[in-house]
Amino acid sequence: NIDNWIKWLPINGQLFWSAHNITKVWSRGLEERLSMQYNLNDITIQLQLGYNYIKSTNEVALERPTIDKGSQLLYTPEHQAFGVATINWKKLSMTYRHRYNGSSRGVNALLEDFQTGRFQVEYEWTKAKFKSTVFATVRNAWDADYFVVERRPMSGRWFQLGFKIDFVNI
Repeated sequence: NIDNWIKWLPINGQLFWSAHNITKVWSRGLEERLSMQYNLNDITIQLQLGYNYIKSTNEVALERPTIDKGSQLLYTPEHQAFGVATINWKKLSMTYRHRYNGSSRGVNALLEDFQTGRFQVEYEWTKAKFKSTVFATVRNAWDADYFVVERRPMSGRWFQLGFKIDFVNI
């Protein structure tokens, strides 16, 4: 139970949204995780699955924006799930991540559920006191059209290349 939940909203007479302590929230849920790993010589296969049930409700009715007592918080899906599969071979790693977000309510409209996928390949090596990683990633691999906040579409498929250097104590 949370008192004085901070909510961004327009107050009468204001042209902009600002933060206010306006309501009480009751937040509860369930989080489940499952991990597995299989080793075969130089190859390691890892699988992870997860599910979140999120029930976060307003405990006080609001007029602006109109929110009924007992309704789910805006932009908060009740259901989320993910799966991750990783294959490691020596210093090469390949990962696929899949994410599901259930539908949620926005200020003016219902936001539909969506799924996204991400592929990543990386190669890592260590030399002297440096650990270096080069990687390539495809984000939103299936080019899903989705919204996390209404009227603000998320990026379509996009690519990322990178190089990272860490200083290590050897």
